Amino acid sequence: MKDAEWLAKLLRCGLIESNFVPPEDIRDLRDLTRYRKKLIHHRTSEQNRIHKILQDANIKLTSDLSDIFGVSGRRILEAILNGEKIETDGRRVCTGNLKAK
Repeated sequence: MKDAEWLAKLLRCGLIESNFVPPEDIRDLRDLTRYRKKLIHHRTSEQNRIHKILQDANIKLTSDLSDIFGVSGRRILEAILNGEKIETDGRRVCTGNLKAK
């Protein structure tokens, strides 16, 4: 109670500054930035989940691809989903360079 009285007294004397409230366009930009960060987090979570499922199925794409969600990785994943046979070097469905062994 004493703290509240002390704060009220300081406010009456003008010794407490008001909070900064940014303009509406800045607040909207901050909201969009937070939402984008959340979407990126969800995308990363799903990519990690897919990577774990592939690892559990003994499909080790990361030994040949640096990014399994790049163009070549997505083509290989799409070929797997379509039931196509993937050659052991994976070059039939790849467009870019694979890791050198």
